[in-house]
Amino acid sequence: MRHIAGIAVIDIVGDTVLGPASEAMRRALVDAFESGNHNLVVNFSPAGRIDSAGIGELINAYSTITRKGGAVKLVMPPKGLVHKALKLTGLTQLFDIAPDEDSALNGFNAQTAAVNKAKIEQFLG
Repeated sequence: MRHIAGIAVIDIVGDTVLGPASEAMRRALVDAFESGNHNLVVNFSPAGRIDSAGIGELINAYSTITRKGGAVKLVMPPKGLVHKALKLTGLTQLFDIAPDEDSALNGFNAQTAAVNKAKIEQFLG
């Protein structure tokens, strides 16, 4: 985990698939939040692919963090495998996605956490 301007940045490297990789991603996000980092950028730029288990763990972490008042932004290139997987599942509308790290970092404001929370509440019903 890195910190830039008070925002925690977590780089996801390699494939986020069923097993230890997807669980580790969720744990890293939740642990970062529980350590006092309430604004998180999850950088999928160096990631490989993500499967349904990885997507499930991402939703789980996102839900946990946003329901407790945290804000999460995802970084992923529009042509990347993770973005394609989220687009196929319709989840690009749930997550706050930026094409690069600078855009994500500059996109935090006072309403970010509230918007994230409203999206997950609507998604989960």
